Amino acid sequence: MTRSDGYGPTGTRPRDEDDNDELDEAEAHPQSPKRSKRSGVKHISRACDSCKSRSAPWLLWLTTCTCTYRSKPNPVKDLRNRIDSLMELLSQKSAPLAPQPVPVSTSSIPPGLTGQQSQTAAPQHSLAVETPTDIADFLAGLTTVPPPVATASSPDCAASSQPRSTVSPVANLANRPVAYSGDRLKRPEIGSVMQFGPTSLWSYTRDSAEHRPYTTSSTAPDLLPGDWIDWARPLPADINLSKTVHDAALAIFGAYIGAWCMVVDMPTFMRDLDVCNLVTRQPRSSPPPARTGAYSPLLHNCVLYLGLHLRRDDWPDVAQAMDAVMDKHCAALVMGETEDPNTSTLLALTLFATCLNVRKTSSSRNTGYIHFGMAFASLQALGVNISSDHLVASGSMTAAERDARNASYWTVFQQDALRAVAAGRPPMLGVPTDVSLPCIDPVVDAAPWYSVNPTKIGISNGLSGMRSTVFHWSARLHCILRKVLDTSLYSVIGDASNRDVRVVAIAHELETWTREQPFSRPTSYPLPHVLLMHMMSQLIQIYLFRPYYRSQLDISPTPAERCGQAAESVAELLRLCDAEHGLRNGVATLIPIVFGAATVYLLRLVSNEVEPRDLNNLEESIRFMGELAVTWIEARRGLEVINTLRSEWLPDSVDSSAGTRVQNPSVPVLDQSEELPKELHEWLMGTTYYDILQGSEGLDPDLLF
Repeated sequence: MTRSDGYGPTGTRPRDEDDNDELDEAEAHPQSPKRSKRSGVKHISRACDSCKSRSAPWLLWLTTCTCTYRSKPNPVKDLRNRIDSLMELLSQKSAPLAPQPVPVSTSSIPPGLTGQQSQTAAPQHSLAVETPTDIADFLAGLTTVPPPVATASSPDCAASSQPRSTVSPVANLANRPVAYSGDRLKRPEIGSVMQFGPTSLWSYTRDSAEHRPYTTSSTAPDLLPGDWIDWARPLPADINLSKTVHDAALAIFGAYIGAWCMVVDMPTFMRDLDVCNLVTRQPRSSPPPARTGAYSPLLHNCVLYLGLHLRRDDWPDVAQAMDAVMDKHCAALVMGETEDPNTSTLLALTLFATCLNVRKTSSSRNTGYIHFGMAFASLQALGVNISSDHLVASGSMTAAERDARNASYWTVFQQDALRAVAAGRPPMLGVPTDVSLPCIDPVVDAAPWYSVNPTKIGISNGLSGMRSTVFHWSARLHCILRKVLDTSLYSVIGDASNRDVRVVAIAHELETWTREQPFSRPTSYPLPHVLLMHMMSQLIQIYLFRPYYRSQLDISPTPAERCGQAAESVAELLRLCDAEHGLRNGVATLIPIVFGAATVYLLRLVSNEVEPRDLNNLEESIRFMGELAVTWIEARRGLEVINTLRSEWLPDSVDSSAGTRVQNPSVPVLDQSEELPKELHEWLMGTTYYDILQGSEGLDPDLLF
């Protein structure tokens, strides 16, 4: 008979499944006062995980369990099995990617290009970053056996002979190389993919379920009746700028600055400018974006500013008005865009630092250099120095966004190397590891280049722009430049052992680059970025061998001959660049190029009898630097330096009709003697470009023009 309260006739409640669990628990504890001791049971000193689950967190009990009464599954064992399976999958995917070829156009080969090389795929190198993963670092602390301590005889954990637990290989995860780059890239919110390392709490968050990156538009916007483009919306309001001047300034920038290091992809920039500044009469389903991967308001202002600066004489009022408001206006844009940066923000910060180097009153080398550090910080925040191929494979990122990230990395990498050369300071970025070189796009290369200077219409007008090809090969060239800067010749931390062997190896690498790059005759394809790339290769030759100008090196031709050949090649390319485009439209990279060639002419003139050709080349270098000084304040300082060096070491070559000789207190006055070439060479090698400029601050620039 069953009672109404659920109890049986004897006053006991029927057993259910929960009672079975309690009985098993009681049986596992034979010493409990509520249950009699069962015969034949062998007691244990420590309870298993299931037994201790009610009194303490099970993570605290990671001992090997020998309990006979384990009716419930062991969560630790299940977790370890799952971890083993996971790590097996990770180890299978941790191998580095195979080299991928670069697609190269074979449809048409412009004049001056090497046909064989244009059809050869350039190898791509991808190296996986081998460091422990977050889960490995976390789980390594949960093992029963502590990790070994590295000693002098055992420099790393892998070399230790300390015994490991035989239960699970989790303890060995900290020593197992696992591809880690994918764990650093996350999209925590709607916007750009960002980098978060294992020490950041953001690395443990889930990616945003809604992926809406700052992609570029593939087509121009469709203008319906009543729609229009508010092109001046992101610009300062009181500069009195017309649409004609605006478009002309942007065209000037694209022709002479945009293609070098691909600081701006101008066709995509112009298309996205219309997309982002579209004003519609009728509301549309989705509003236009404020930024894309190729356009941002800050980038728009910087491109306009530099374009106006190259034509200050044509639009003096607009250029002066832009000078007055540029810093304050862009400072507000920087604060807004850096909160959620993207690739266009990264490029804009790079250009903003360049804008600070074109002041007309005083040198701004430190201001521009420090602001460039913001671009470096943005690069680290975006993680564009990390391969994102795995995100494309998983569908978390488009291939177009991946390519834009890679391209922005190589832009900043090249700009960083060039600023290190100009400032005489170590580069900020490390050597690239697993970021693929820029792709060669036949469609991008086919876009024609047009001159925007009516007085400089030469053979380059209308040629295929070859922008992606130059970008690819200039990236390779700047990797060689980084190797030169990292040697003990220019780096305080460079390894001085086997330095000569290293220099010869870099020289062979530079020769290989010269043979393989597609512009075999740059004089027949005189686009500004093509000429600039070849002049940069000659400057690297000078940097590599100028320290050995008066020394012996096991290489032929000799270092002095190589420096002389490089300087003469620079002079030839500068003449062509001035005739085709005008050096006043040149980028700031031309300043160290002209200065490097001038130092070689000085060394040749003091080392040998004065030859008219070398003297003419030096005079020509002074003229070239004077043309650049119209645009860049640093070129004016460089002009002071060259004139001062010439007046001090070659006093007989100075025209007495030129007036009073310029005296730079930073340049020592040396007597004419047989030791003069040696002293000049040693002084040049021990003095940086800006060390010389420090002694030129008080000079009157009017004496030098």
